Amino acid sequence: MRRGFTLIETVFVLLILAVLAGVAVPKFLALRENARVKMIVTTTINGAASAYTAAQNLANLDDNTTFKLKDILEIKAAGWYYNAAYFDGAWYCPNPEKTRSYGAIVLDQTKRAVVYRILCDAFEKESERQACERLNKESDQQFLYY
Repeated sequence: MRRGFTLIETVFVLLILAVLAGVAVPKFLALRENARVKMIVTTTINGAASAYTAAQNLANLDDNTTFKLKDILEIKAAGWYYNAAYFDGAWYCPNPEKTRSYGAIVLDQTKRAVVYRILCDAFEKESERQACERLNKESDQQFLYY
């Protein structure tokens, strides 16, 4: 009666696991990158649409023009920051070096507009830029006038 595995059997199982890991890890990393890009693009577009609707309601129905972007839009997604000094408020998602923004939403009361911008070329990797361009079919900057 044999107890345990032989050395050859153990090496064979480890070889199979190494091949599976070699295939699975790059796929997992690509999925993670695409998920981050999708989160930034959809947060920018959906946030701008939400801010536009709220701004339109406040300005036209309530005759209120003193609101700021933070009053009508709260973004809790990771990596998003608020700048109260930029126009009437701006939400932005900067790259790690904080030199450029992947996405931004700005309220401009003087033009009665919510402006959003998605910069696909701000992403570091080519695969991220391509994923961004697939998701963002519009131009880099959009004006939603209310």
